Amino acid sequence: MEQTTNNNDGAKALLFLNKWKHALIIVFCIAFIASLLVALFTTPKYKSTAVIFPANSNRVSKAILADRYSIDYMDYGSERDCEYAIQILSSSTMMLAANAQFNLYEHYEIDTNQNGYQYKLAKTYMHSVKVERTEYMAVEISVIDEDPQMSADLANFIASHYDTICHEIQYGRSKDAYTVMTGVCAELEQNINALNDSLRAHPDRKSSYDQLIMANCQELANLQSRAAQTKVDMNENIHYKFWLEKANVPDKKYSPKRLLVTIVGTLSTWLLFLFLLMVVEKIREIKSQTTEESR
Repeated sequence: MEQTTNNNDGAKALLFLNKWKHALIIVFCIAFIASLLVALFTTPKYKSTAVIFPANSNRVSKAILADRYSIDYMDYGSERDCEYAIQILSSSTMMLAANAQFNLYEHYEIDTNQNGYQYKLAKTYMHSVKVERTEYMAVEISVIDEDPQMSADLANFIASHYDTICHEIQYGRSKDAYTVMTGVCAELEQNINALNDSLRAHPDRKSSYDQLIMANCQELANLQSRAAQTKVDMNENIHYKFWLEKANVPDKKYSPKRLLVTIVGTLSTWLLFLFLLMVVEKIREIKSQTTEESR
């Protein structure tokens, strides 16, 4: 019984294909030609990639000036540093810097007189620029663009400007800390001077005043040392990454894959047409059965 059913289904399929073979062949040819034209006339895009290792996020002053050089300033970054780098490299701050450098509104042909032009820039930029972590804790910056030179220039700019943004963040935090420290140091110096004055006025309490002066001097020395380290972080324009690979101008297009576009476009269109024919045939069959039953 099952074999008979399969044979009937196979016979129906052959009859169906034979009935619509001319239409299926015509649609296949049209779909092939259309897909081929789309593949040929689609503007090619190029991909360029830069790869960096984020440096250790610990302060350089702590690595260089701390006792016994407790931190190796040549260390590669950890997973946390890698995630920080991805966040900065993918930020809107980076996008705005790239726009200022390359006038991306003009490059992406975005009309700034129309509403939503900033949203269009962000959408196009995010579609073109990808920042991902590699399995070895490096960060890969990929740019896809119709201009091969732009794809390389933008990828290298993003990687290079990472240092600038990191320095701005470090400078802002260090400046605030340095301001607070210098203020406290001034207060400690005033306290020490006041204690010395009191000591001269009350030499009989020398032991107590000496202890207070020594404690304040020790605190002042420690704070001045920390302020010096902070000043290094504030003023030194250091590198926050190690270059692993700079982006080169690609000499081969990244997309479209013309053969793949042609095959997928042709088959998807042909299969969609076949599905619609099957639906039409099924509807006709149902209507025919309904008509016979009504008789």
